Order: sequence, then C-alpha cells, then structure tokens
Amino acid sequence: MKKSLVVVMAAAIGVTAFLSGRAVSGQLEEKQEPKEPKKAKMPEIPTPPTQLKALTAFVGDWRSTFEHLPAMFGEPGTGTGEFHCEWVLDNWFVMGKGSSTGSFGTHKSMWMVTYDPKMQTYRSFAFDNYGTCSTATLTHDPETNTWLQTSDGVDFQSGKPAEIKSMMRFVGKDKLEWEWHQKAEGETEFTLMMKGVDTRVPATP
Repeated sequence: MKKSLVVVMAAAIGVTAFLSGRAVSGQLEEKQEPKEPKKAKMPEIPTPPTQLKALTAFVGDWRSTFEHLPAMFGEPGTGTGEFHCEWVLDNWFVMGKGSSTGSFGTHKSMWMVTYDPKMQTYRSFAFDNYGTCSTATLTHDPETNTWLQTSDGVDFQSGKPAEIKSMMRFVGKDKLEWEWHQKAEGETEFTLMMKGVDTRVPATP
C-alpha cells in the first residue's frame, strides 16, 4: 500500500512538474517578440568587364553622310543622319538613338551595345520605326580600331529575312567609316548596300 502511494505521489509530482514546465515555457514563448521577416536583397552589381571600355569610342554626338546602292531601294541615292550615344545602366550598355533622311524617307532607330561576359562577345540589340527588332554580335580589332558586326535583318525589297555584315573603322577618334553588306534569303553572296562616314560633333563648352 505504501509502495503504491509512493508511486502515485511520484507520478503526480512528475505530471505537475511537466505541466509547470509547459506553463513556464508557454509564458516565455508569449514574452518573445515576433521576429521580423528577412528582407529580400538583390545581389551586388558586378564590376563591368574591361572589354566595355572599347565602346567609349562611340559615345557622343555624330553626323552621318552616306550613299545607298541600287540593291538597297531599287535606285541609288544619298542621305544624311544624326545620332547620339551614351552610357546607361551603370555603364553596362552604350545606348544610341538617331534618325536618317534620304530619298527613301525617314528612318529612326535605337540600339544598345554591350559586352556579354557569359558569351564572351560584344552584342547589340536594335529597333526602328518600321517595327524591326534585330540582334547582332560584334568583334573588335584594337590594332586597326575596326568593328565587324553580324546581324539578322529584313531585306527592304523583298521583305525576306536577311543576314547583314557591317564594317565600322575609326579614322582617328572623330571619324568613322562604315559599310553595310547584305545577303537575303535564297542568295549566295553578300552585296554592298550602303556605305558612309560618321563625323563626331564637337562637344558644346
């Protein structure tokens, strides 16, 4: 009988201690202030690669004079244009915007150029008032300061997809000579479509 009473008392003490512990634990939990949710954090902006420095040559205001050959619009002609280039998005892109006028009418365009570290090449993305969206890859020869660009496009005559190859060569820092060659779908050779000269506009004091 005494043994049973001891067991019952021990069990009662154990239950009381357990419940008391739960109660104290609950009180402590109630007193704890709610933790603030972790705030979303963007990764740090990476340092622009050194290859982007070469694009600085394009930054500024420019005026263009050019001629287009019969293959471009069906007849030869000349035109003029103006465009502006500047660094944007923490110096990761050079953005250009301009327009040109000739016998063909007025052409307006915008473009972005950068160096893609993942693809290890220069890339550009262009848009115009004809609704054209094109992408291109570029290579740069620092010894001759020449840029070669390969892009997708549309043939003005047929409306067919076309491959375009352009050459841009700096003559000094304020003059840029260029040519535009095109091979439309179904053609086997590239044809010279346009060529011209861009001259830097002196900065206003």
